[in-house]
Amino acid sequence: MKSSLILDLIRAHSRGSDGEFSEIVERLALDEDRKGNARLAMEIRRAARGIAGAPDAPADGAATIADAGTSQGDAADLVTVVEPRISLGDVILDDAVRGELEQIVWEWTHPSALPPGIPPTNRILMVGPPGCGKTMTAEALSGSLGLGMAYVHLDSLISMYMGRTGSNIASVFGFARRTGYVLFLDEFDAIARDRGLDDVGEAKRVLATVLQNLDSLPVDVMVVAATNMADDLDPAVTRRFGTVLRFPMPDRDGRVRMVETVLGRFVPGCTADTDAIADMTASMSYSELESLLVSVIRRRALRGTDGPIGPGDVWSAMAVSDPADMLGRMRASGMTLREMERVTGIPRSTLSYRLRRSPSDDE
Repeated sequence: MKSSLILDLIRAHSRGSDGEFSEIVERLALDEDRKGNARLAMEIRRAARGIAGAPDAPADGAATIADAGTSQGDAADLVTVVEPRISLGDVILDDAVRGELEQIVWEWTHPSALPPGIPPTNRILMVGPPGCGKTMTAEALSGSLGLGMAYVHLDSLISMYMGRTGSNIASVFGFARRTGYVLFLDEFDAIARDRGLDDVGEAKRVLATVLQNLDSLPVDVMVVAATNMADDLDPAVTRRFGTVLRFPMPDRDGRVRMVETVLGRFVPGCTADTDAIADMTASMSYSELESLLVSVIRRRALRGTDGPIGPGDVWSAMAVSDPADMLGRMRASGMTLREMERVTGIPRSTLSYRLRRSPSDDE
């Protein structure tokens, strides 16, 4: 069988028939998959993508699925191709999450070290609250693997027309199959909701399409899905993902590193009271903390302020949006009124009044 397929492959390539060539390559790879040669199947598909000239993402990272050689029209806005500019070393991560990701990178870069028939980890589910770095981590993982990332636009993927969403899902999975890019599905719960939570027939058909495409995707294509509503996912979907990474809210050490990272990026050489800033931002995600620090840097630049960044600078920026909410979040994070007075400059009596607390809270 294999000899005839190789002959057909050569003929297809000689005729310049890309569609036929890709079909025969996939048959060869599937044959090796059935024999338990997952690594060889992966190498066949990767080699074929190189021959077919899998597209590189443009420098601005804004290519759409149409730019990458897929069908035009309605599918054109489903995917953005991202050329990663970061790797795992650039991302602040929980130690357990980092360890898992480094293991995955090792598997992909040393496939021959795995037992025959065992492919590298290729289905990853990221779970955690908004702003805790799931999207950035997906890009960093792609960068560490040396692969482009196909970011799926869920707002475009889900259609109001009967059957269109399933067709869109098949299109993006087909794109990942052809290019070998990491397929990143953000807000995954939108298309993988538990069947017991939704009686809508179309939602169940969409879920069935997701399951079918996950099962049919080659093992050499990585799928990364992210959600902050893991409990809403259908158990059948969760079982398809061999690795579940849980992203916690940043701890104090993570916030200190975030402050140092942001300041080092935008105002090198500027010092800051990182301990105080980490204390007063205890309830913030990485995304919220970065936005706050950028606001602080912007305000200081406009005012021509020099010198170290202190808690007063940070509080001024925090108080612009909703001071009552910020004070409440600081209190809920476990800060005492004495600590809050130190970082905000607001007397404890005033803080107690604003927080509607009794004087006994003033410790």
